[in-house]
Amino acid sequence: MLLKKVRSIMKAQEKKKQVKIQVVNEKRLDYSNVKRIQVTVRVPALSKEKLKEEIKNLCVSYYRRGNHAVAVHVYLMTDKIKGHNWYAMYHFAPGGEWGKAAAGVPFSDYRLKVEFNTEDMRKL
Repeated sequence: MLLKKVRSIMKAQEKKKQVKIQVVNEKRLDYSNVKRIQVTVRVPALSKEKLKEEIKNLCVSYYRRGNHAVAVHVYLMTDKIKGHNWYAMYHFAPGGEWGKAAAGVPFSDYRLKVEFNTEDMRKL
């Protein structure tokens, strides 16, 4: 019972915690009239649930700036940023599919899709 309460308190504190996401790079990957952007970020160690929440907020902010698809390459603060050693990659697009991005797709069709780097196999 006490352990449940402690876990509940810890989850509530984590939700309240301000997370500092450091945007390292933004790269335009527009195709025809479809506005797409790839963002590279660094984050502190977070639970996968908290990371997803923070990345979704970031993606929505890029969507509101007129982007039809957002890709986010996530690196941990302790990692060097090079090549494909990212911790996770998120796509925010219609159905979570980068290739389905198009002008005029309603926001309700957008999904956040994640892929964790299987070569790395770290767990937060």
